[in-house]
Amino acid sequence: MAFINPAPIYRIPTETLDKILTLAVGMEKEAAATGENGFSTVSWVKKRLVSQKFRRVLERNQHLWDNVVAFHPDLTALFLTRAANPKVRLRCTNSDKAEKLFTVLRSFSYKIISLDITIRSAMWVEFCNGQAWNFPKLQRLDLTTYEVGLPVPPSAVLPITAPALKDLRATFLYPSTIETIVSHSQSLERLEIRGNLKMPANDVSATLLMVPDLKHLALCATVKDDNTMHDVALPHLQTLDMAIRSTASANVLARLDFPTEATTVIEIEHDDLSSVRDIARILAPKVNKIVASSQYRKCRLEHINTSYTKLSFSPAPGATARGEAPAEPRLDIIVSAYHDEEEGHVYDALAEALRTSLAQVTELDIEDMDEYNEPGLLPSRHLIGPFPSRLIRVLRFREDTNRRNGRRPIVVGGWELVCSHLKKLRLSHVRFRPTFLAGNENDFVELNPRRRKYPPQGHQGFEQEDPSRLGLLTGIRAWW
Repeated sequence: MAFINPAPIYRIPTETLDKILTLAVGMEKEAAATGENGFSTVSWVKKRLVSQKFRRVLERNQHLWDNVVAFHPDLTALFLTRAANPKVRLRCTNSDKAEKLFTVLRSFSYKIISLDITIRSAMWVEFCNGQAWNFPKLQRLDLTTYEVGLPVPPSAVLPITAPALKDLRATFLYPSTIETIVSHSQSLERLEIRGNLKMPANDVSATLLMVPDLKHLALCATVKDDNTMHDVALPHLQTLDMAIRSTASANVLARLDFPTEATTVIEIEHDDLSSVRDIARILAPKVNKIVASSQYRKCRLEHINTSYTKLSFSPAPGATARGEAPAEPRLDIIVSAYHDEEEGHVYDALAEALRTSLAQVTELDIEDMDEYNEPGLLPSRHLIGPFPSRLIRVLRFREDTNRRNGRRPIVVGGWELVCSHLKKLRLSHVRFRPTFLAGNENDFVELNPRRRKYPPQGHQGFEQEDPSRLGLLTGIRAWW
């Protein structure tokens, strides 16, 4: 059997060896990221020991050294020396080791473009009392702590300046802690404050007033009412993700002026029914304005579980003009953490607040809990919940000519579908139970579109998913 002797490394063209090593390093980094045995984030560095040619090729490709995991001071310094645009990630629970790593990072702060730090809260306090840092090229900064229940005190202020910063993400840190960073950034585009900390409304408003050019905002906090609400304008905002855990949070959002075409996610998370009603009332003008101005004509209702419901408004397919890209913006409203026995009352509050928005919907997509439709599960009264009827119904009154009070017809009321311009309806796992029509107001079939004088123009019909699992479907054809 003949063997072919491998060519010596020095005979391989430098360009070819460059591509081989780049590919090999990439594969090792991916293996390390997935946690495969035998690989670490720096194991590929050993390849420079193979030969001088390997070493020259590796050292020449500065981009291979850009991803820096700071866990050893000397190795961190080596990476930062050779990296072109270093992106640093630091995870540390030891104060002495962290101080050594910070000393190295401070020496190379002039070239770092991304910094991700997770340390203990007490270490953050020491950091705030230490020497000031300046990162002239830093574009992304991600800061968090290990302790969920022990955030960095609001009195601690990070002595960091980064004039080129575009992306700032802080978890378990108060707005006052990152105030210096925000105030000195000249081009901040993304701001995320997470951790559900309790913070005064004035701190939130003051932080947002410093970043008028913001494009992406995520705020997960419990805002406290301190009687200092401010109007804030973010004219360039493209995405908004905001948790509403108090009426003060709702007021902050209500006084936030941003483009209605921005993709918006609002999560109302509260277990008190009266607070949910107040929040829905406060947000109603803002939500209805977004839906009307953006011409959202499609609505999707998802019943995830008995304490989690999602409403999504978006443009109807084909709503954009010819030659334009398909519209992507949407408005998501998530309601969670309410008591399941109060689910119907929560829906009543939302229905009242969103009546204007739902009235202009032309496409309605409803998906109930799949657990309601397990094979062999017979329809039973306890499965008749308030979803979806309590969300999309409106009480209408009409004269019943067959029933009179003297000469005048009797006026009777009945629940009807609020979407008076509906053209298309799609149901998934929604059960119809005519057997219980007289016994439960929550049954979806009680919403009677037949009371309208004329069918909607351009009606496209009714769609269903897996009709064998939808329960009793008697009377569907009579709807339209």
